[in-house]
Amino acid sequence: LPDPSPLTLLHPDPRRPDQTDFGRPGQGLWRLFRFDPVKQEYREFSQDDPLFDLKPGRGFWLITRSGGAITVEGTPNDASCSFPIQLQPGPNLIATPFNFAIDWAGCVVPQEGVSRALYGYKEGNYSMDEKVMRPMVGYWVFNETTPPHDVALLIDPKKCRLDDSTVALAATSQPNPTAPSTTVGWRAKLSVAMEAVKDTENYLGGDVVSQDGQDPLDYPEPPPVHELSLSFPHPERSTSWPHYTTDIRSLSTDAPQVWDFKIQANVAHAQVQLQWDVIGIDGAALTLRDVEGNRVINMGQLGMYTYDSGDGGVRHFQVTAR
Repeated sequence: LPDPSPLTLLHPDPRRPDQTDFGRPGQGLWRLFRFDPVKQEYREFSQDDPLFDLKPGRGFWLITRSGGAITVEGTPNDASCSFPIQLQPGPNLIATPFNFAIDWAGCVVPQEGVSRALYGYKEGNYSMDEKVMRPMVGYWVFNETTPPHDVALLIDPKKCRLDDSTVALAATSQPNPTAPSTTVGWRAKLSVAMEAVKDTENYLGGDVVSQDGQDPLDYPEPPPVHELSLSFPHPERSTSWPHYTTDIRSLSTDAPQVWDFKIQANVAHAQVQLQWDVIGIDGAALTLRDVEGNRVINMGQLGMYTYDSGDGGVRHFQVTAR
Protein backbone atom coordinates (compact mmCIF):
# COMPACT_ATOMS: atom_id res chain seq x y z
CA LEU A 1 0.00 0.00 0.00
CA PRO A 2 1.11 3.61 -0.47
CA ASP A 3 2.49 4.53 2.93
CA PRO A 4 3.32 8.13 3.84
CA SER A 5 3.31 9.85 7.22
CA PRO A 6 1.56 13.07 8.30
CA LEU A 7 4.21 13.58 11.00
CA THR A 8 7.76 14.81 11.26
CA LEU A 9 9.16 11.47 12.39
CA LEU A 10 11.29 11.00 15.47
CA HIS A 11 12.94 7.97 13.82
CA PRO A 12 12.75 8.39 10.02
CA ASP A 13 14.91 5.35 9.23
CA PRO A 14 12.53 2.68 7.82
CA ARG A 15 14.99 -0.09 8.71
CA ARG A 16 14.33 0.17 12.43
CA PRO A 17 12.84 -3.25 13.30
CA ASP A 18 10.90 -1.91 16.29
CA GLN A 19 8.75 0.29 14.02
CA THR A 20 6.89 -2.49 12.17
CA ASP A 21 5.44 -5.97 12.63
CA PHE A 22 7.04 -7.01 9.33
CA GLY A 23 10.34 -8.32 10.69
CA ARG A 24 13.89 -7.18 10.11
CA PRO A 25 14.85 -5.76 6.70
CA GLY A 26 16.78 -7.98 4.31
CA GLN A 27 14.76 -11.10 5.11
CA GLY A 28 12.35 -10.80 2.18
CA LEU A 29 9.43 -9.87 4.46
CA TRP A 30 8.95 -6.30 3.24
CA ARG A 31 10.17 -3.96 0.51
CA LEU A 32 9.93 -0.19 0.12
CA PHE A 33 9.69 1.61 -3.24
CA ARG A 34 9.36 5.13 -4.56
CA PHE A 35 8.85 6.44 -8.09
CA ASP A 36 11.62 8.60 -9.54
CA PRO A 37 10.01 11.14 -11.92
CA VAL A 38 13.38 12.06 -13.42
CA LYS A 39 14.28 8.51 -14.50
CA GLN A 40 10.59 7.50 -14.88
CA GLU A 41 11.07 4.31 -12.94
CA TYR A 42 10.54 2.80 -9.51
CA ARG A 43 13.51 2.62 -7.17
CA GLU A 44 13.81 0.27 -4.23
CA PHE A 45 14.99 1.50 -0.87
CA SER A 46 18.72 1.71 -0.33
CA GLN A 47 20.67 3.36 2.46
CA ASP A 48 21.54 7.05 2.01
CA ASP A 49 19.28 7.44 -1.06
CA PRO A 50 17.73 10.95 -0.69
CA LEU A 51 14.66 9.79 -2.61
CA PHE A 52 13.72 7.81 0.50
CA ASP A 53 13.93 10.60 3.04
CA LEU A 54 10.67 10.11 4.94
CA LYS A 55 9.62 13.73 4.66
CA PRO A 56 6.02 14.90 5.11
CA GLY A 57 4.11 15.12 1.84
CA ARG A 58 5.89 12.17 0.22
CA GLY A 59 4.25 8.85 -0.67
CA PHE A 60 5.87 5.42 -0.84
CA TRP A 61 4.96 1.86 -1.81
CA LEU A 62 5.36 -0.60 1.03
CA ILE A 63 4.98 -4.26 0.07
CA THR A 64 4.78 -6.87 2.82
CA ARG A 65 4.58 -10.64 2.76
CA SER A 66 2.13 -11.08 5.62
CA GLY A 67 0.89 -7.59 6.57
CA GLY A 68 1.04 -5.98 9.96
CA ALA A 69 1.12 -2.61 11.68
CA ILE A 70 3.44 0.37 11.48
CA THR A 71 4.36 2.29 14.61
CA VAL A 72 5.40 5.88 14.05
CA GLU A 73 6.48 8.48 16.57
CA GLY A 74 6.76 12.13 15.75
CA THR A 75 5.36 15.62 15.91
CA PRO A 76 2.26 16.68 13.94
CA ASN A 77 3.19 19.22 11.31
CA ASP A 78 2.31 22.87 11.87
CA ALA A 79 -1.31 23.35 10.77
CA SER A 80 -1.24 27.13 11.12
CA CYS A 81 0.38 27.73 7.73
CA SER A 82 0.45 26.33 4.20
CA PHE A 83 2.65 23.36 3.37
CA PRO A 84 4.37 23.24 -0.06
CA ILE A 85 4.91 19.94 -1.86
CA GLN A 86 7.38 20.12 -4.73
CA LEU A 87 6.12 18.42 -7.90
CA GLN A 88 8.65 17.32 -10.48
CA PRO A 89 7.61 16.95 -14.15
CA GLY A 90 5.60 13.79 -14.69
CA PRO A 91 3.86 11.63 -12.05
CA ASN A 92 4.43 12.36 -8.37
CA LEU A 93 3.43 10.13 -5.45
CA ILE A 94 2.34 12.46 -2.66
CA ALA A 95 0.50 12.44 0.67
CA THR A 96 -1.19 14.93 2.94
CA PRO A 97 1.40 16.35 5.36
CA PHE A 98 -1.29 16.75 8.04
CA ASN A 99 -2.96 14.25 10.37
CA PHE A 100 -6.45 15.13 9.13
CA ALA A 101 -8.33 14.85 5.83
CA ILE A 102 -7.76 17.48 3.13
CA ASP A 103 -10.18 18.77 0.47
CA TRP A 104 -8.24 18.31 -2.79
CA ALA A 105 -10.27 21.00 -4.59
CA GLY A 106 -8.93 23.61 -2.17
CA CYS A 107 -5.25 22.84 -2.80
CA VAL A 108 -3.48 25.54 -4.81
CA VAL A 109 -1.39 24.88 -7.90
CA PRO A 110 -0.07 28.31 -8.95
CA GLN A 111 0.95 27.26 -12.49
CA GLU A 112 -1.08 25.78 -15.31
CA GLY A 113 -0.17 22.33 -16.54
CA VAL A 114 -0.72 20.39 -13.33
CA SER A 115 -3.53 17.88 -13.59
CA ARG A 116 -6.40 18.41 -11.18
CA ALA A 117 -7.02 14.65 -11.20
CA LEU A 118 -6.02 12.86 -8.00
CA TYR A 119 -5.52 9.09 -8.03
CA GLY A 120 -5.92 6.66 -5.17
CA TYR A 121 -5.45 2.89 -5.05
CA LYS A 122 -8.24 0.49 -4.17
CA GLU A 123 -8.45 -3.30 -4.45
CA GLY A 124 -5.48 -3.67 -6.76
CA ASN A 125 -6.40 -0.89 -9.19
CA TYR A 126 -6.07 2.87 -9.40
CA SER A 127 -9.17 4.95 -8.66
CA MET A 128 -9.58 8.17 -10.63
CA ASP A 129 -10.79 11.57 -9.55
CA GLU A 130 -10.38 11.30 -5.78
CA LYS A 131 -11.72 14.34 -3.91
CA VAL A 132 -10.24 13.84 -0.45
CA MET A 133 -6.65 13.25 0.71
CA ARG A 134 -6.69 11.10 3.83
CA PRO A 135 -3.79 10.68 6.28
CA MET A 136 -1.49 7.68 5.80
CA VAL A 137 -2.67 7.20 2.19
CA GLY A 138 -0.64 7.93 -0.94
CA TYR A 139 -1.95 9.62 -4.09
CA TRP A 140 -0.69 10.31 -7.60
CA VAL A 141 -0.75 13.79 -9.11
CA PHE A 142 0.74 14.84 -12.47
CA ASN A 143 2.89 17.81 -13.38
CA GLU A 144 2.40 18.30 -17.15
CA THR A 145 3.91 21.78 -17.47
CA THR A 146 5.37 22.84 -20.84
CA PRO A 147 8.28 23.20 -20.93
CA PRO A 148 8.68 20.74 -18.05
CA HIS A 149 9.64 22.36 -14.75
CA ASP A 150 9.10 21.91 -11.01
CA VAL A 151 6.06 23.51 -9.39
CA ALA A 152 4.88 23.84 -5.79
CA LEU A 153 1.55 22.40 -4.68
CA LEU A 154 0.33 24.45 -1.71
CA ILE A 155 -1.89 22.85 0.93
CA ASP A 156 -3.48 25.44 3.20
CA PRO A 157 -5.02 23.64 6.21
CA LYS A 158 -7.10 26.70 7.08
CA LYS A 159 -8.98 26.35 3.77
CA CYS A 160 -8.70 22.62 3.06
CA ARG A 161 -9.17 20.91 6.43
CA LEU A 162 -12.08 18.47 6.59
CA ASP A 163 -13.74 16.91 9.59
CA ASP A 164 -15.92 13.79 9.66
CA SER A 165 -19.07 15.71 8.76
CA THR A 166 -17.56 17.32 5.65
CA VAL A 167 -15.49 14.45 4.22
CA ALA A 168 -18.54 12.80 2.63
CA LEU A 169 -19.69 16.08 1.10
CA ALA A 170 -16.27 16.81 -0.40
CA ALA A 171 -16.07 13.28 -1.81
CA THR A 172 -19.12 13.72 -4.07
CA SER A 173 -18.09 13.18 -7.67
CA GLN A 174 -18.38 15.68 -10.49
CA PRO A 175 -18.59 14.82 -14.23
CA ASN A 176 -15.71 12.48 -15.05
CA PRO A 177 -14.46 10.36 -17.95
CA THR A 178 -16.12 7.13 -16.84
CA ALA A 179 -19.69 8.03 -17.88
CA PRO A 180 -21.30 10.24 -20.56
CA SER A 181 -22.40 13.66 -19.39
CA THR A 182 -25.57 13.53 -21.57
CA THR A 183 -27.65 10.95 -23.41
CA VAL A 184 -25.80 11.62 -26.66
CA GLY A 185 -22.37 10.81 -25.25
CA TRP A 186 -20.80 7.35 -25.18
CA ARG A 187 -18.01 5.38 -23.53
CA ALA A 188 -16.06 2.19 -24.11
CA LYS A 189 -14.42 0.82 -20.97
CA LEU A 190 -11.28 -1.20 -21.69
CA SER A 191 -10.00 -3.77 -19.19
CA VAL A 192 -6.96 -6.00 -19.54
CA ALA A 193 -6.08 -9.04 -17.43
CA MET A 194 -3.13 -11.43 -17.24
CA GLU A 195 -3.96 -14.17 -14.75
CA ALA A 196 -4.65 -12.33 -11.44
CA VAL A 197 -3.08 -9.03 -12.60
CA LYS A 198 -5.49 -6.45 -14.04
CA ASP A 199 -5.80 -2.89 -15.32
CA THR A 200 -9.52 -2.19 -15.49
CA GLU A 201 -10.09 1.57 -15.46
CA ASN A 202 -9.42 2.80 -19.02
CA TYR A 203 -11.94 4.71 -21.13
CA LEU A 204 -12.36 6.09 -24.64
CA GLY A 205 -15.44 7.79 -26.00
CA GLY A 206 -17.21 10.89 -27.23
CA ASP A 207 -18.91 13.68 -25.30
CA VAL A 208 -20.48 17.08 -25.89
CA VAL A 209 -18.31 18.58 -23.15
CA SER A 210 -15.08 17.25 -24.65
CA GLN A 211 -12.82 18.14 -27.57
CA ASP A 212 -10.44 16.21 -29.80
CA GLY A 213 -7.34 17.68 -28.18
CA GLN A 214 -6.39 17.49 -24.53
CA ASP A 215 -9.12 18.57 -22.11
CA PRO A 216 -10.13 17.93 -18.46
CA LEU A 217 -11.61 14.51 -19.34
CA ASP A 218 -8.22 13.20 -20.49
CA TYR A 219 -6.49 11.72 -17.44
CA PRO A 220 -2.85 10.56 -17.30
CA GLU A 221 -2.10 6.90 -16.56
CA PRO A 222 -0.32 6.38 -13.22
CA PRO A 223 2.88 4.32 -13.32
CA PRO A 224 1.93 0.62 -13.10
CA VAL A 225 2.83 -1.29 -9.96
CA HIS A 226 2.84 -4.67 -11.72
CA GLU A 227 3.71 -6.21 -15.09
CA LEU A 228 0.56 -5.11 -16.92
CA SER A 229 -0.87 -1.77 -18.05
CA LEU A 230 -3.07 -0.28 -20.76
CA SER A 231 -2.64 3.34 -21.87
CA PHE A 232 -3.30 5.81 -24.68
CA PRO A 233 0.02 7.31 -25.87
CA HIS A 234 0.05 11.08 -26.52
CA PRO A 235 3.67 12.23 -26.86
CA GLU A 236 2.46 15.44 -28.48
CA ARG A 237 0.88 16.48 -25.17
CA SER A 238 3.66 15.72 -22.72
CA THR A 239 7.34 14.89 -22.96
CA SER A 240 7.65 14.04 -19.28
CA TRP A 241 4.79 11.47 -19.14
CA PRO A 242 2.83 10.84 -22.40
CA HIS A 243 0.66 7.99 -21.08
CA TYR A 244 -3.11 8.46 -20.58
CA THR A 245 -5.75 6.23 -19.02
CA THR A 246 -8.68 8.07 -20.69
CA ASP A 247 -9.10 9.60 -24.15
CA ILE A 248 -12.48 11.29 -24.57
CA ARG A 249 -13.11 13.14 -27.85
CA SER A 250 -15.77 15.42 -29.31
CA LEU A 251 -18.86 14.01 -31.01
CA SER A 252 -17.61 15.04 -34.46
CA THR A 253 -19.12 13.02 -37.33
CA ASP A 254 -17.06 14.53 -40.16
CA ALA A 255 -14.70 11.53 -40.31
CA PRO A 256 -14.08 8.28 -38.43
CA GLN A 257 -12.34 8.72 -35.09
CA VAL A 258 -9.33 6.50 -34.36
CA TRP A 259 -7.91 5.82 -30.89
CA ASP A 260 -4.47 4.26 -30.48
CA PHE A 261 -3.65 2.42 -27.28
CA LYS A 262 -1.02 -0.03 -26.12
CA ILE A 263 -0.84 -2.89 -23.65
CA GLN A 264 2.42 -3.44 -21.77
CA ALA A 265 2.66 -7.06 -20.60
CA ASN A 266 6.12 -7.74 -19.22
CA VAL A 267 5.70 -11.50 -18.89
CA ALA A 268 6.76 -13.81 -21.71
CA HIS A 269 4.18 -16.09 -23.36
CA ALA A 270 1.33 -15.25 -21.02
CA GLN A 271 -2.33 -15.17 -22.00
CA VAL A 272 -3.54 -11.58 -22.09
CA GLN A 273 -7.29 -10.91 -22.20
CA LEU A 274 -8.67 -7.58 -23.37
CA GLN A 275 -12.33 -6.91 -22.54
CA TRP A 276 -14.64 -3.99 -23.30
CA ASP A 277 -17.99 -2.68 -22.14
CA VAL A 278 -19.73 -0.15 -24.42
CA ILE A 279 -22.51 2.23 -23.34
CA GLY A 280 -24.31 4.96 -25.28
CA ILE A 281 -23.39 3.66 -28.73
CA ASP A 282 -24.00 0.53 -30.80
CA GLY A 283 -20.92 -1.61 -30.37
CA ALA A 284 -21.17 -2.54 -34.06
CA ALA A 285 -20.01 1.01 -34.85
CA LEU A 286 -16.66 0.23 -33.20
CA THR A 287 -13.87 -1.93 -34.60
CA LEU A 288 -10.77 -3.13 -32.77
CA ARG A 289 -7.53 -3.73 -34.66
CA ASP A 290 -4.64 -5.73 -33.25
CA VAL A 291 -1.74 -4.09 -35.09
CA GLU A 292 0.94 -6.76 -34.55
CA GLY A 293 -1.57 -9.61 -34.72
CA ASN A 294 -3.12 -8.23 -37.94
CA ARG A 295 -6.68 -8.92 -36.80
CA VAL A 296 -9.83 -6.77 -36.89
CA ILE A 297 -12.76 -7.42 -34.52
CA ASN A 298 -16.29 -6.00 -34.55
CA MET A 299 -16.71 -4.86 -30.95
CA GLY A 300 -20.48 -5.29 -31.16
CA GLN A 301 -20.19 -9.00 -31.94
CA LEU A 302 -17.58 -9.90 -29.32
CA GLY A 303 -16.83 -8.64 -25.83
CA MET A 304 -13.23 -9.73 -25.47
CA TYR A 305 -10.04 -10.57 -27.32
CA THR A 306 -7.22 -12.86 -26.16
CA TYR A 307 -3.64 -13.03 -27.38
CA ASP A 308 -0.25 -14.45 -26.37
CA SER A 309 2.23 -11.91 -25.02
CA GLY A 310 5.08 -13.54 -26.95
CA ASP A 311 8.47 -12.53 -25.60
CA GLY A 312 6.78 -9.94 -23.38
CA GLY A 313 6.50 -6.25 -24.16
CA VAL A 314 4.21 -3.77 -25.89
CA ARG A 315 1.23 -4.69 -28.10
CA HIS A 316 -0.46 -1.93 -30.14
CA PHE A 317 -4.19 -1.61 -30.86
CA GLN A 318 -6.58 0.79 -32.58
CA VAL A 319 -10.29 1.43 -32.04
CA THR A 320 -12.20 3.10 -34.89
CA ALA A 321 -15.63 4.68 -34.45
CA ARG A 322 -17.72 5.27 -37.58
